[in-house]
Amino acid sequence: MQAITIEDDVGLVIENAHGLRALQNRWIPDSVFGETYCAALAEAQWKFCERAVFEGMTKWDESMRVIQSARSGPEASGSQDFEEDRLPERLNAFTTIAARLETLEAGMLTFACGEAKGFTFEAITNELLETYTEIHEFPSSELTDLEKLFLEFVTGLKMYQALLETFRITLYDIVSECAERMQSMEDIHSICGRFPSPRDFSFSHTFDCILPYLVALQDHVLGSLHHVLRGPDDIEVLFLAFAHSERKNPDVAIARYNATSMRTIPQGTPEIATFAQMIHWFGFGGSGELFEGSSLASLSRFSLHLPLSGGYDGTFSRYYTGSMVARVRKFAVSAVVDLVRLVCGDEAKLFEDGCGFNIPFSSAIMKAIQESEREDSSPPANNFSFTLCDMSGVNLKQARQTACSAGVRVERILFRDLLTTSLPTPEYFANTHDAYLSFFVWHQTCDSNHLDVLRRNFQFALNVVRPGGFLSITEPTSANVNLEILINLVDREGYIPDSLFLSTSGLTLQHVMVPFHSDQAAGPLVKIPWRLPAFSRGFGFESGNPLYVVQSFLVITVPMDQLPSLQNALDQGNLSECTSIFRSTTPQHLPFDQLFEVAAGGFQ
Repeated sequence: MQAITIEDDVGLVIENAHGLRALQNRWIPDSVFGETYCAALAEAQWKFCERAVFEGMTKWDESMRVIQSARSGPEASGSQDFEEDRLPERLNAFTTIAARLETLEAGMLTFACGEAKGFTFEAITNELLETYTEIHEFPSSELTDLEKLFLEFVTGLKMYQALLETFRITLYDIVSECAERMQSMEDIHSICGRFPSPRDFSFSHTFDCILPYLVALQDHVLGSLHHVLRGPDDIEVLFLAFAHSERKNPDVAIARYNATSMRTIPQGTPEIATFAQMIHWFGFGGSGELFEGSSLASLSRFSLHLPLSGGYDGTFSRYYTGSMVARVRKFAVSAVVDLVRLVCGDEAKLFEDGCGFNIPFSSAIMKAIQESEREDSSPPANNFSFTLCDMSGVNLKQARQTACSAGVRVERILFRDLLTTSLPTPEYFANTHDAYLSFFVWHQTCDSNHLDVLRRNFQFALNVVRPGGFLSITEPTSANVNLEILINLVDREGYIPDSLFLSTSGLTLQHVMVPFHSDQAAGPLVKIPWRLPAFSRGFGFESGNPLYVVQSFLVITVPMDQLPSLQNALDQGNLSECTSIFRSTTPQHLPFDQLFEVAAGGFQ
């Protein structure tokens, strides 16, 4: 069967995850084909996700009937215990994984009823991580891409169940600390109330039978937290209470860490992660639009976000982190506009990676450029053009519409998945843009387990940008985990390791360099990213490490044989020696004094 078919160069039909590879790095002139292409790609990806969930639900229910029959059959010898290690000999791969996930779910429900002995969240979440990995180890002859995608989605759902159940241990302490810090006189027991019990619900062994219980459990937890807080300004109080509760309960802390480590990237078909991300954002973890179709209507009744006001931005996690994210975004936009003025001249081509479906970073930048144009003699806004890039046709379609409405001149559309950057980068990408922009994107593809993905992301950005251009990359750090722990089902958020973004010791220049050819150079040159302190900043609370970091890098060229000297000077903090090495090969018009001035101030 073909991975993908193209009907009349417009209609796309995706049969398996590998089919996306045929569309990778397709560079579409927006004026010619952009709108049509985005719409076709969006519909094809959407149908694949719908099909994965619908067929997966049907197969799950069939598997549960097989499992219940095995449990009650003569081989069970009257015991209700299910010997999972015998399953692979008797059942297919899908039912084997389904049985394991159902067993883990049952264990958590037993804990919730107060009947579990020797139960630990570390053990439960470790088994979920192992299952998550094992799903992708089955050959396609035993588990299809659609089945793997659905089982990955269900594993994320069970991980979310585990995170919610941890609040049976920590909620009282978290609410107590919040109330004490805000000098609230309310009774803590009345705020926390009685946790929902599994005994209050009916479980029929169908896929969606667990959802009413999870919604009730989530609403109880988030409702209690929301009740004790006065508004978004109290986010630091909640953050500190979370951190203190983890120190008191190391088993819970390990479970939360495991939840943010759930990021399997299949070597053969990393494209599966693209679809998993879409199910996350348009399913339970985001807008819920995926479940509005007729085939998945049974899921539309269940909202696994507590809406405090209208829209996705009104959900619990966005409501309480929104004001800080807005400050981060404001600084990042300002840094980009200033750098455009300093290094790009009167016109610029900007590349936005992972433009998303909500508000593209390019729209905010264009608005700031338009305001600058009105206030002073800045270059006309129509001198700036953008390439919008994302791994989702749905995102590209929405981002393009939003950007064009904001006056952004979209020159090209690019479908590209960050997780498939192992594909060769076409030569026609090289040195085509003045800036590479990424806002809250890279953390969705890597963590401390996947620094190789981060390295390739850097190399792609360096390939795209000409020497003398710049990179703007904004991401959450590992300190952000407690702030974002309630956002995800199928975890796709993650973080950028502190060792990379908060110091120079994470990735060396040798790791991220890319070759650069120049007829004027005596020997081989390489392009590298050079951090600009004046245009970089951490955001968080005075009491701890930054939760978000805006990083700006100048793209510079240096002789390859001088890389060791440059790395040594960098490690020693000798900026003058560093600049003397690359001044001779980097465009001379750059205002080095302004670019390399030391930024003032701490966290914002």
